[in-house]
Amino acid sequence: MLAGARANPRILPAAIIGDLTGMVSPADQQLLADRGPDELVNNITAPTMLVQGTVDTLFTLAEADANAKVLIANGVPTKVEWFCGGHGACLTSTNNGELIQQNTLAWLDRYVKGKTLLPTGPSLSAAQAADADYG
Repeated sequence: MLAGARANPRILPAAIIGDLTGMVSPADQQLLADRGPDELVNNITAPTMLVQGTVDTLFTLAEADANAKVLIANGVPTKVEWFCGGHGACLTSTNNGELIQQNTLAWLDRYVKGKTLLPTGPSLSAAQAADADYG
């Protein structure tokens, strides 16, 4: 690793076994949970856009939802974009990628380029808001 970081030696074998069998042992699940971002989300202060696949089984909508709620509660400008994709099989899609790209570029223009008057749309689209509880 170029950054000089050392990965936990249990991660790669767990990933390989998970790939081959489709299952991860409870001990390996706990290893990953203990190193997940849960408690670190409270340290985020930068405007944050979460792009989440609706069929993602590795990083679920529930996890993105929980992260977004923490960020919003902490006063962090937050936007959530859902798309049919991720770590899973998407059988149908209303998002062809163009909308996600447009919304991402608008977000970056506002928060990276400093175009503060540029609207970025709702925190969650109307279709998504029907299924979520965002402030």
